[in-house]
Amino acid sequence: MSKISIPAGDFISYLQSEASGEEWLDAIRTQALEDVKESGFPTQKVEEWKYTNISELLKGMFSFAEKESEVDAPIIEGTYSIVFVDGLFSESLSNLPEAVEVKPLSKAIAENGERLQKALSEAPAASKDAFTNLNRANISEGAFINVEAKQELDKPLHILNIGASNGVASMPRNVIILGQSAVAEVLEDYISLDDETVFTNAVTDIHLAKNAQLDYTKNQSQNENSFHIGSVRVTQERDSRFNSVVLACGSKTSRNYLDTELNDENAFAGLKGLYAIRNSQLADNHTAINHNSARTFSDQLYKGILDDRSRGVFNGKVFIARDAQQVDSSQMNKNLLLSKNARVDTKPELDVYADDVKAAHGAAIGQLNDDELFYIQSRCISKDAAMAMLVHGHMEEIIAEVKSEAIRLYLDNLYLTLFDK
Repeated sequence: MSKISIPAGDFISYLQSEASGEEWLDAIRTQALEDVKESGFPTQKVEEWKYTNISELLKGMFSFAEKESEVDAPIIEGTYSIVFVDGLFSESLSNLPEAVEVKPLSKAIAENGERLQKALSEAPAASKDAFTNLNRANISEGAFINVEAKQELDKPLHILNIGASNGVASMPRNVIILGQSAVAEVLEDYISLDDETVFTNAVTDIHLAKNAQLDYTKNQSQNENSFHIGSVRVTQERDSRFNSVVLACGSKTSRNYLDTELNDENAFAGLKGLYAIRNSQLADNHTAINHNSARTFSDQLYKGILDDRSRGVFNGKVFIARDAQQVDSSQMNKNLLLSKNARVDTKPELDVYADDVKAAHGAAIGQLNDDELFYIQSRCISKDAAMAMLVHGHMEEIIAEVKSEAIRLYLDNLYLTLFDK
């Protein structure tokens, strides 16, 4: 191993799954495991991991749960739910729809694994790294969602992942497929109980056929002893719409990667994000929007709020392919620092190979505005309450993008009291 990688052997010694019994799946898993062993895990010498030190994670001794723990699940009223505890499907806690195919991935593989081979074996080259390969090496469970052409999921679906046991690793692999003109709303949610240290390494593959629409929210609010690595890969066809809101307030170290491929005309991706962190937390957000076709559109806004000694990272890449004319793309990263010791590293990027396009990007880092604080306080409002109002406004702009009122309320309860004095 070189200075750009850390040997994988010790970390993965307890993280190898038993054979699945499916020859094609075991071949995928075996190759992925070999890739992890060969590449190792990235150090900060690797540009994509420059600001994210994973050495503490790699010192952990994590293993897979053998049985489901008994827990109470925070079910959101007015939603369907598919619940996993320590990476294991909980039938008793789940509430699955009848009209739309939603089931644990293990069941989907057992019933008709061939239709999943492409989704589980292929991925955008840019999203392949040691952690996505580690997930592929342990494909066994996750949520499988298949909304057929012209179907609409009548209520949002809550994919709830609960980390309940100390030292447990989970490797959720979610597959979401929307057929032509299908519509769905999904919340992918990661929480943990008490102070238990858990490691989550999640991969979600999404395919949107012609004219399909997915409103997708991901929340990560695990405790500050835990570690979370997540990757979302999206493939979009003509006229499809992908509206995403990615939020993180938990984990000691977290990293979210989102890659969307706009492959045909009039496909749209709206990416919104919020990282709200304190103490010595680190939240790393990487996005990649690939305009592979002419007349595709994207709009991206990620916001950060950082207090104490926390550290945030944002790296957003927009790629516009050769001859992908009349593309319209914008991205912005805004950060609010509540402490002089907080830090953010932001790097929005454009990579453009066409000349008839609209493309803009920018970043801002600042503190609470003294004039705004003074104005609010002049209305007989305390300084702490005035600060809370401004912080809430910074967060609410992103949370308000979530379509479901019930999910918005759930997120408000998680986020809007984080920085209250």
